[in-house]
Amino acid sequence: MKVRRVAPVCTLAFLMGIGACESQSEQQTADLVFKNGYVYVSDEARTVHTAIAVKGNLIVATGNEQDVMDLVGEQTEVIDLQGKMVLPGLHDMHVHALGVVRPNFCDLDSQVLSLDALVEELQTCLDLYGGPPGTWMPVVQWNPFQGNETSDRYPTIRSALDAVSSEHPIILWGNDGHHGAANSMALASVQPAINAETISSIYAEYQPFISVDGDGEPNGQLTEDARLLIREDMHGDMLGSFRPPQEVMPRVARMLASRGITSIQDPAVSTPEFAHYIWLAENGDMTFRARTAILIGGHNAHFDTPADAIDYATLFRERAADSEYLEANGVKIFIDGVMEGNPRSVPPTLPNAASIDGYKQPLFNTDAATGALDVVGYVDLDSELCRETRSRITEIHPEAFRAEHGFFPTQCTKVTGRLEAEPNILEGLVLASAEAGFHVHVHAIADRAVQVTADIFESAKSVADESGVTLSVAHLQLGRSEDYRRLGELGVYVVFTYLWAEPYPDYEMTVIPFVDTVDGANDLYNPDHYYLKNAYPFRSMDEYGAKLVFGSDAPVGSRDPIPFQSMQIALTRQPQWGGDIVLNSQERIDIHTALASFTRTSAELMQHEDRLGTLETGKVADLIVIDQNVVELAESGQPDKIGATQVLMTVFDGEIVFNELD
Repeated sequence: MKVRRVAPVCTLAFLMGIGACESQSEQQTADLVFKNGYVYVSDEARTVHTAIAVKGNLIVATGNEQDVMDLVGEQTEVIDLQGKMVLPGLHDMHVHALGVVRPNFCDLDSQVLSLDALVEELQTCLDLYGGPPGTWMPVVQWNPFQGNETSDRYPTIRSALDAVSSEHPIILWGNDGHHGAANSMALASVQPAINAETISSIYAEYQPFISVDGDGEPNGQLTEDARLLIREDMHGDMLGSFRPPQEVMPRVARMLASRGITSIQDPAVSTPEFAHYIWLAENGDMTFRARTAILIGGHNAHFDTPADAIDYATLFRERAADSEYLEANGVKIFIDGVMEGNPRSVPPTLPNAASIDGYKQPLFNTDAATGALDVVGYVDLDSELCRETRSRITEIHPEAFRAEHGFFPTQCTKVTGRLEAEPNILEGLVLASAEAGFHVHVHAIADRAVQVTADIFESAKSVADESGVTLSVAHLQLGRSEDYRRLGELGVYVVFTYLWAEPYPDYEMTVIPFVDTVDGANDLYNPDHYYLKNAYPFRSMDEYGAKLVFGSDAPVGSRDPIPFQSMQIALTRQPQWGGDIVLNSQERIDIHTALASFTRTSAELMQHEDRLGTLETGKVADLIVIDQNVVELAESGQPDKIGATQVLMTVFDGEIVFNELD
């Protein structure tokens, strides 16, 4: 469907009590006029104008050049767009904004590194940032999904980190916010130390999150709350919340403005991050509107009662009550963890996200020449051998068992992942939050978590509607169609990081073999697989009635929010840099649905739809100019070029806050 161009102009009355259609002599002049452009209003009619005028912080006219140019006075700045596209300011409804700028310490920037290369990189970091013996060396943006190939020298990541230093405790924070790694000195820093004995006793509740070698000793890799056993007070390093706000926040504001992002939701905020937002708001340097979702469930955010959690969140809401651009009226609850296993661990580490049917135990082989992984078989969990092994697993010598059977005894274990709390506790948090007037934002990754989220939201929908708050869920990596449909029929907001639907075999190898029976690496993208049919259901959720919303999840995967690369993947679900692989073509969405999720629908989630999200007369002037027409690219069969789009200008609240427009 082509865009409808609209010629008639609609102007806003500047004087109280005067109608919207005044004579030209009565109209005041505009401060800023854009002409000769492609002004995409982002309304349901897909309206396009050629010109737009701004007075103060409001859009006062949209239409054609002739009518809008009548508002030009001596002080008006007129910008000839020369055909360039104008969009509403973009909304990023799931971004850990403090992490979008690099810190002044060791940052691996998501590089793909073998363990040998990782050692070299970290030794350079130690020279640059390391202190005297005993000083901690935190490392951020480690890529846990690509690279990390072992070698004879470094059979585990723990051995690699030990080679970097035996005198400095080292902790790596994964670029996904869920994975980590530590060297022996860091593991020993915990009292009592983390080892095979304490993992099975004192730290038993953390067992799913501590990877071990064949002897049951930690191999260095940690996920979720197990990372916080090592250094809970360092978790903020990933986000920059332990750096001074004056160092971080002006850079954050500039980064977001340069990407055309004028509204955000930060989806997991605690006291340090919130203090940074307050500093920026009080210094008058915000280039974006923000809702902070206060973390009240999961990831070590545990309260004795829902009332205690609400009391905690209310303190933030009251602190931001008088802020012009900052709201603290949301809460964040983790339903489960993540779906990535680690095929390169020996034995492989399994996903921890909550699964209905449980995870398979694949057997992997690594090509000695290329380092490439392949799936060479599966452990038969229902075999007599595995049933007998599970009954006496602590009595069996791991290496002897492996020599006889080709896998470790722990690989006979049936694993379903886990919820962050029992469903009734999670439901209590959601209901209490909605009753208290907080917008509820939850993290749900695997199908059991999606099912539980649908159950909870069905229970909470009437309460949320009565309180006038929204229910939103982030990610939906994998679920069952019946649960997707239930969420859609509730009209919930689904926040997708579209970029995650880009096929990437190295990544998919960490997920799909644990979900589906894969006949070798070449079978990863079999369209009959449960994963391929149900992963990241963009189109299905739209058709079921859910409201699609964009969220970059930066710095997860990338510090840069890269909104237009995400937009491209929403349309193509193919590799950005070429290739024929498609991650379920049936779930592609069109450019107008995608644009709505970046603008109009996201404004609804923020409850700002009366003043933001579309470029209509009378609304606030949050808008951007970009160097490519993404609608024309999509409709001419060139969606693969959308990711290269650059923001040339960002206007926030009527002020130009970023400008590279010639």
